[in-house]
Amino acid sequence: MRFEEFLKDEEGMSEEIFKLAMVVIVMAAVLVILASVLNPVGESANESATKVSEGMETMADKTACEMKDCTWDSSSNSCSC
Repeated sequence: MRFEEFLKDEEGMSEEIFKLAMVVIVMAAVLVILASVLNPVGESANESATKVSEGMETMADKTACEMKDCTWDSSSNSCSC
């Protein structure tokens, strides 16, 4: 179908516009569902990253303490020489 014929055919135009609107609505619905599914994942990822960061900091402190030939206290996360 040529573009001029498409513009002249009002019934075809409304049908195509309806199809386009349906595609947009379906895509929006899929995006809303994906956003609601991925939102908790993002929140837990932030929490996990924070905990890993804290653990790495503790391990670095423990290693530094042991390199000074000191004793690391795991209960209080402190170094005593």
